[in-house]
Amino acid sequence: MPNFVRCFAFIALSMFVIAPSARTADENPMVPPKSDDKDNPFKRQEGAAGNSNGVAPADEGDDVPTAEDLKRDAKKTEDREKKKAADQKKNAEPEKPAAPALPTVCPQCLGHGFMPSKPAAYVVNVGDGKAEASVPWKCCSKCAAATDPKSLIDAEAARLAGAVGKKQAWEQKSGLRFTAVETHHATIYGNVAAAELTECGQAVEQLSAKLQANTGMTFLTASRPGSHEMVFLADQAGYDKMLDATNQPKDALIRKTPGSHSRYLCMSWPKVVIPRKNIAVFCVAKMMIMEASDGKSPAWLQEGFASYCENLITTQNRNYTIAYELNEVKFGGSWNAEVKKLAEQRKLSKWSEIFPISLIGLGPIHYMTCYSMTTFLMTIDAKAYPKMVAMIRDGTPSPDAVEKAYGKKIKDLEVMWANWCLTLK
Repeated sequence: MPNFVRCFAFIALSMFVIAPSARTADENPMVPPKSDDKDNPFKRQEGAAGNSNGVAPADEGDDVPTAEDLKRDAKKTEDREKKKAADQKKNAEPEKPAAPALPTVCPQCLGHGFMPSKPAAYVVNVGDGKAEASVPWKCCSKCAAATDPKSLIDAEAARLAGAVGKKQAWEQKSGLRFTAVETHHATIYGNVAAAELTECGQAVEQLSAKLQANTGMTFLTASRPGSHEMVFLADQAGYDKMLDATNQPKDALIRKTPGSHSRYLCMSWPKVVIPRKNIAVFCVAKMMIMEASDGKSPAWLQEGFASYCENLITTQNRNYTIAYELNEVKFGGSWNAEVKKLAEQRKLSKWSEIFPISLIGLGPIHYMTCYSMTTFLMTIDAKAYPKMVAMIRDGTPSPDAVEKAYGKKIKDLEVMWANWCLTLK
């Protein structure tokens, strides 16, 4: 089965937690200080007759302390306590400042600052765009109510002024000649038929419109033309030139695949024959989820969201992603039918196995589990899905983010998902 592949590198971040230094018993104000036996008139001395608590009764012959003795001992005790308090203050760890309050994320836009405005579809040749038509959203009425709407048009005018220059820069770096179109959410270049690029742009516009309508937000569609780019090459020679233009090593695995992607740039050449609009939707969806999560989307989320979006627009799944090593995966025809069959056979992966996966060496069951998880979550509550992504962006682990966004335990959602998979056609 044809497939679209990418190579990428992970950067692992290690977190070091510095624990507070332990206090000794003598430094701990909750532990009573050791008494100085020789200065304590109430402590039984060795060899003295006394009762069980070590205090000698007066009628057994010991001297009874005088008022002067008591006064002197009280002064010594007071001096010791003062000295101890001073030492503790001197040696104490500095007080930690109060943790800053966590920023409050706008519940309406999840921090994106914009909301859907239902603009007309926008697919134009680069250089022909109009600022007002290219604005993809409106300002959030909760957190950006004071923003002048005209500032959005001004920002688009400034972006459009440099659009042709970006195209020329790619042509100069690669030595290729490109046709280019832009949509509200990506620029699409290619040395292929212009009509194909327009078709790809239309599919991307359909995707962004459906995502915004289903979620009621622009949060999942934050990618933009100029910063997020898709390049279709007519052959491997053109693909290699683009890889050279992006400084990829000559022996990189990426050169053996029919495509590559990152947060801001995707490339494809027809090593295998797949409709380019399928590739465009899959790749732009990858860029969208990476942008929404600020580059923190785990593999299950990236792959699940991209395959969900491809099926949403094309009713097909023709693409998947690999990492680090070639991995030819064979799929059946309809992924929905395959998911149903796997559910009937109880062969789909457990969510606990999917959340931590990487994209190295995955099989069909892994890809279809990712696809069915996102499709299920978007089906039962599309408005909760961007909230889940926002929590992952802000550092919440995937299982916790899913539970908090959907208000159910993973085990309960997993049972619902397994039953839902059986209804697919």
